[in-house]
Amino acid sequence: MEKKECFGVLDKIFPVNKSGLREIVPECFNCSDRIACLKEAIATKEGVEMRLGILERAPTGGLMNRIRRWSQKKELSLHAEEREEKKRCEELFDSQEELKGTEEVKGYKASPWERRSDLGLWQGIYRTFNSVLFSPKNFFGNMTNTGGIKEPLAFGLLLGSMGTMFALFWQFLIIYGQINSAGTPIPDKVVIDFLFMGIIIISPVFVIMYMFITSAVIYVFLAVFRGGERSFEGTFRVVAFSQATRILEFIPLIGELADWCWNLLVLIIGLRSIHGTSYVKAITAVLLTLILKGLTFLPFFLIKSIILTPMAFTG
Repeated sequence: MEKKECFGVLDKIFPVNKSGLREIVPECFNCSDRIACLKEAIATKEGVEMRLGILERAPTGGLMNRIRRWSQKKELSLHAEEREEKKRCEELFDSQEELKGTEEVKGYKASPWERRSDLGLWQGIYRTFNSVLFSPKNFFGNMTNTGGIKEPLAFGLLLGSMGTMFALFWQFLIIYGQINSAGTPIPDKVVIDFLFMGIIIISPVFVIMYMFITSAVIYVFLAVFRGGERSFEGTFRVVAFSQATRILEFIPLIGELADWCWNLLVLIIGLRSIHGTSYVKAITAVLLTLILKGLTFLPFFLIKSIILTPMAFTG
């Protein structure tokens, strides 16, 4: 049955009278949808504001009553935010021209980063970053694994490059301190400056290579263990969005370790959620990938140590 135009509209079914108080329209008493209509109305943004106003005007006495009122206000505010978010998602879902192909499975939705045109750039970054770090199970469990790799790649490149720059900054800051204490000649300092700038410039390339290579290796291991129910794109999305943990690199001394541990945890939870596999298979695939990468990049770390260590202690 088609709903009436007034269904769920607070100002039509519960308007403000001349005294400034709200009253139910007499015709609503005979309406068969009056209960559902009123519930819908008080759940809207205007309805929540009305209920908050009632709580504000309600007399409170004693600490427990104040705490109860604060709790009720907080619950209403959270409910309003969730409803607005759901409404935005539904509107975005209906706009197939804008996000065509990203919502193939009902119940799954694009990440906040992919909805930044609707949420705003900073909200898109913040919500994605916050969800990946603090609720990865919900983030990856509810996220669509289709829609292309362009958007996840852009997010991973942005956050990954920022994290790499933070990590390099602290490393070179330590090296500079050692150089100054050792009295290294000016020409050597110029070489290190150029080396630092060169690495900063090409770091985005390494971030992109890392995401693709890591995703491919993990996907192969998951396929071997029959733990990859989704496509390569699903694995890539997990690896790309897990780059959010790279921001932890801004913390001096312990940032790199914090990033490594947190990223490992996010990867495992994300792979398990996206592929619907077991934690054992996800952990095995990630650990084998780490071992393989360690053996592959060990020569590069040795070369880096050989080059930078003499610079730091030349005197």
